[in-house]
Amino acid sequence: MKTLICVQTIQQLVKNGQHTFNCPPDCYVVTPEAREVARQLGVKLVDSPADCIAKDFDQGILKCFASIKRANAYSLPTAQLKTTDHGKIGLADIIGTRDCQTLASGVMVLENAFMPWYSDAAEMNVVLEGQLHIRCDEETIVADVGDTVFIPYGRDIVLGTPKFVRFVYVTCQAVSV
Repeated sequence: MKTLICVQTIQQLVKNGQHTFNCPPDCYVVTPEAREVARQLGVKLVDSPADCIAKDFDQGILKCFASIKRANAYSLPTAQLKTTDHGKIGLADIIGTRDCQTLASGVMVLENAFMPWYSDAAEMNVVLEGQLHIRCDEETIVADVGDTVFIPYGRDIVLGTPKFVRFVYVTCQAVSV
């Protein structure tokens, strides 16, 4: 799946201090208006397929944040679990879209909950407490405390726990497969 580059993306690049962006056509679709705004703001759009993922991802992450962030995964306000059709779920973002367009992370707490999930980004989960169950196709993976689970982009899964789980998630929108 290709990533759409629009005017807001170009404006965010400038805000983050980026003046070159690698956007090969096999990975990105740049709107005509975004190309014009990039020209006006002095952002060079490069169509080099060799560096499709790594170069822009590295530069984007390095320049993405105004400051370093620190959060304690055990003290984030997920204690207020909301009861849903899928069970009790709590979520607290550490890094969200207002911080960075390509990377997000946070802590999720589930109690007796299983929910369908579509991974619209590459995702990594690290279990802090309990067990995280992930069903994909006909297979179920059970991750224990300290385990790391990678979920590729574009997968339909069911994640949850029959009891309790607290895990850190990190997602990356920049990875194209």
